[in-house]
Amino acid sequence: MRYFIATYREQPSGRYDEQVGFTKNLKDRDYSSCNVILDLKKKEVVKCRIQTQARPGEVINLWNQSVKLEDYDHVAGYYREVYPREFAHVEKSFNI
Repeated sequence: MRYFIATYREQPSGRYDEQVGFTKNLKDRDYSSCNVILDLKKKEVVKCRIQTQARPGEVINLWNQSVKLEDYDHVAGYYREVYPREFAHVEKSFNI
C-alpha cells in the first residue's frame, strides 16, 4: 500500500464520521472525495483539507495538535499516533 486516505463526513449531530484506509493506487474519486491523501512512499502530502477555512501554509489545531497542512511529517505524525499498528505495518514495506 502506498497511499493513506482519510474522509470526514459531518453528521446531523455535528459530530464527524471518519473513514481511513490504505491503497496501492489513487482513483479519480479519491482526489475529489478524500480530505487527506498522503503518499507514504514519497513522503508527500497529496491533499489535506481538514477545514475549509484553512489556507495552505496556515497552522491549524487538528484535534488538539498544531498541524501545518502541507507538512508531511506533521500530518503523517498525527495519523501515526492514532493508527500506530496500521502505519507500522505499511511503512515497514518501504523500510521507513
